[in-house]
Amino acid sequence: VYKLPSGEVVAIYDDVTERRQAEERVEESEKRYRTLFDCSPISLWEEDFSAVKAYIDRLRQSGIKDVRAYFDDHPEAVALAAGLVKIVEVNETTLKLYKAESKEEFQGGVGRIFGEESYVAFKEELVAISDGKIRVDFDAPTQTLTGEKNQISLTWLVAPGHEETLSKVLVAIVDITGRKRAEEALRESELKYRQVVENATEAIFVAQGGAIVFANAMTTAVIGYSNEELIVRSFTEFVHPDDRRMVLERYRARMKGEELPVAYEFRVIQKDGA
Repeated sequence: VYKLPSGEVVAIYDDVTERRQAEERVEESEKRYRTLFDCSPISLWEEDFSAVKAYIDRLRQSGIKDVRAYFDDHPEAVALAAGLVKIVEVNETTLKLYKAESKEEFQGGVGRIFGEESYVAFKEELVAISDGKIRVDFDAPTQTLTGEKNQISLTWLVAPGHEETLSKVLVAIVDITGRKRAEEALRESELKYRQVVENATEAIFVAQGGAIVFANAMTTAVIGYSNEELIVRSFTEFVHPDDRRMVLERYRARMKGEELPVAYEFRVIQKDGA
C-alpha cells in the first residue's frame, strides 16, 4: 500500500491462491508420508549419508580407485564411515525391533546396532555409493540396544532429488531372525537325514521321473555300479527283465496315488551280470 503526495492511496495486490494451494498440497502430502512412516509395520529409517559420500569422494580424490579393496584392507575405515551416518528419524516399529525406549537413543548413529559382522554388509553400501547406485538390498546381522542378536533384510534407497548429496536416504528393515533360524534348523535336519541314509545298512535310492538322482553307499555295493554310473540312469535298467513290467506298473500306480503295499520284492542285475 502506497500513499501518493496527492493524498491518494494506491494498493497493489498479488494473488497467492495458487501458491497457497501448492503449499497445502505439500503439507497434505507430508502428513500422509508421516502417517505411513509412523504406522508402517516395517522398520523405517530416514538417514543422512552426505558425510559418508564426502568421505568416499575424498578417498577417490586421494588416488584410491578400488574402493572395495580399500575397505577390505582397512576394516577400521568401514567403522569410521558407519560413524558418519546421521540418523534423522525412525518409526515406532524400529523402536520395538531394537528395544529402544525413545528415538533419541539412535542419535549416536548405527554403531549401536552394528557389530563386526554387520560391517561386512555395510561395506556393500559403501561400494554402492562409490559406484553411484541409489538402491542396495542385503541381509545382515545386527543387535538390539539390549545386546540381543537378530537377522535383518535391509533395503537402502536414496530419496528422489538427493542423488548428488545423499542427504536423504530411506532405509527399510524387516526382521528375518525367525526365518533364518528355521532355515538353519532345516539344514541341520537335512544333514542328519543324509548322514542316516548314506550310512544305512539297506540300499536306498531316490528316483525322479524314472531316473536315479541319489543312491547311498549300500546301493552301489549291492548293484556293483559306482554312484557316478547310477545317477541319471533309469532305475529299471537294473531290474531283472522278468520283473521289470511288474515294477513299472507299481511305480506308475504309486505316482497316480493308488494305495499299494509299501514293500515288495524284485530281482536286480548286478554289474557283473549276477
